[in-house]
Amino acid sequence: MLASADALVSGIEYGTTPDGSFQVLPEAERAPALDEGTTYHLVALFDVGVPVTSCLFTYGEAIGGAAPDAGNVDPSVCESAATFGSTCTTDDDCTCGAASYCAIMPGQSEGFCTATGCVEDSSVCPAEWSCFDLSSFSPGAPSFCLEP
Repeated sequence: MLASADALVSGIEYGTTPDGSFQVLPEAERAPALDEGTTYHLVALFDVGVPVTSCLFTYGEAIGGAAPDAGNVDPSVCESAATFGSTCTTDDDCTCGAASYCAIMPGQSEGFCTATGCVEDSSVCPAEWSCFDLSSFSPGAPSFCLEP
């Protein structure tokens, strides 16, 4: 990203270089197609060299595991179960209704309980939360509500 450029919007497509951005490798050619089953190193920087993320991912594999089926949640456990934003290490920690998915960012050991399916229905997210679509990185992965 050039220092003089406006901020980029979320959802940049792999292999593109929007106005105000640049690609380091390869310098002069389009980025190669990703191969399913291959592990890649993703680095994203904020401003001038401040890392936002640096992680490994395997293209085509679900990130964070498959989304749980909220229809199979036992309502009797909801009184003491985790809700939106509660700390979790697996989906089993998020056993109550809408917030039944444990979103763990790559490289982290714990995440937060949240809901899936926000691309299809934005009302599943609490006010001020945004929707993050994992399928942009891993086909078939869920979208989920992202903490503000």
